[in-house]
Amino acid sequence: MGGNKAWLGIGAFGIQPSEFAKFATALAVAKYIGSVNFRMNVLRHQAVLFALLAGPMLITLAQKDTGTALVFTAFIVVFFREGLSPVIPAAGLATGVLFVLTLLVNEIYLYAGIAVLWLVLVWAGRKKVINACFG
Repeated sequence: MGGNKAWLGIGAFGIQPSEFAKFATALAVAKYIGSVNFRMNVLRHQAVLFALLAGPMLITLAQKDTGTALVFTAFIVVFFREGLSPVIPAAGLATGVLFVLTLLVNEIYLYAGIAVLWLVLVWAGRKKVINACFG
């Protein structure tokens, strides 16, 4: 399917290892979040959670299965529910919007939009970032 190398054939039966990776990632994230001394506002804990997502996501992308790799971004909702600063999902959403805008608008408008967006994110997240780093 379009260069997708995500399926393994076993006789007439085919399996997709990335489905098992989603399940294993969910279990690993749940175990880490459920640990006794876990706090979402600690930057080191956030880095570990995002690393738990990045591994299987990058392997899935290497198999040219972008749709399945995007499923891993749904874990951001879980992280947000556990206390992740809204600045991080907002920055990810802004990055996606800017990616689409690069295809649609003139370059000068894009630079102006990036500057305004950056100022809004800095203004909204300055206290959260300081608390996350030193809290």
